[in-house]
Amino acid sequence: MADAYTNKLATYLDGELPPEEMRAVDEHVRTCPSCAADVLGHVQWKRAVQSVGRRYAPSAEFRARETG
Repeated sequence: MADAYTNKLATYLDGELPPEEMRAVDEHVRTCPSCAADVLGHVQWKRAVQSVGRRYAPSAEFRARETG
C-alpha cells in the first residue's frame, strides 16, 4: 500500500493534492513508518536547499551578466 502513496508525497508536501487525497495521504503517513521516513527526508532536503539558497547568493557581477 505504501507504493500507492510514494508517488504522491512530493505533491502532498507542496499542498497540491485535492483535499480528500491530502487527508488520505496524511492519515497514511501517520501510520506508515516507511512513508513517514520519506516525508521527513523530503522536508529535510527542502529545508537544506532553502538554507543554501539564502546563504549563497549570486554576486552583483553575475546578476548583471544574466540580465544584460
